[in-house]
Amino acid sequence: MIIKLGGSVITDKKRAFKANLRSIRRIARELAKREERLVLLNGAGSFGHIPVKRHRLDEGFSLQKTNSFVRTKLQLLKLQEILVSILCNHGVPVVPFAPSSFMTARSGKLYRVDLDPLRRFLNMGLVPLLGGDLIPDLNKGWSVVSADQMASWIAPRVGASMIIYGTDVAGLYSRDPKTADDAHLIGTVPCRNLRSVARAALGSRMPDVTRGMRGKILEAEKAAKRGVEVVIMDLTRPKNLHPILDGKRGKWTRILPDKRLLE
Repeated sequence: MIIKLGGSVITDKKRAFKANLRSIRRIARELAKREERLVLLNGAGSFGHIPVKRHRLDEGFSLQKTNSFVRTKLQLLKLQEILVSILCNHGVPVVPFAPSSFMTARSGKLYRVDLDPLRRFLNMGLVPLLGGDLIPDLNKGWSVVSADQMASWIAPRVGASMIIYGTDVAGLYSRDPKTADDAHLIGTVPCRNLRSVARAALGSRMPDVTRGMRGKILEAEKAAKRGVEVVIMDLTRPKNLHPILDGKRGKWTRILPDKRLLE
């Protein structure tokens, strides 16, 4: 199983470099109860998005930006240190990975990934942890690659049966639940219908207000086309991880891969 810990859940996205320690501890307590082989990914939240936007690091390498680049990388390491410390203290045997040391992108898209170290640690019963990062890019020098993109890339290549995107909303809604009182949760979406459902749900706001959800939907489609089920859930309620991992239905969105349509 691959579980992505959303930046909106583990950090305060409005305050630079502020971790949500209470939320991380709650998640750690629930993860410690599971016995599945897990890969954990984390969003950068306020440790990444704020400095990347402030210094325009997403535009690629510039000699004038190298100091800001290095300082942002340091903040990402600090977030990872917080996560590792709390997860370890709760009995989750995490091993941290730096994506920029084994991933390469091309124009912002993952191009080459050496998964052998990750697989080896998985086989030892350890839990790899990695997050959204600034990684080498063949065309841009460096680029921002999200944990969502990493999840959809890694999952089919390590034989994961499910990706869980943990966010601060319960899943995919008919409309933006933060602005529309009549929004209702979409429980199950076949992969082949995902784009039409997303288009109807997010409409013209898709590239702007709901950019985070849009990215998840695009990456979920990639994973589902390769046979991986995707769940979008509210990780501010981490106890919901148990029924999801146990295959039960509830107040979250399941995106079914093509092969499930035949079952």
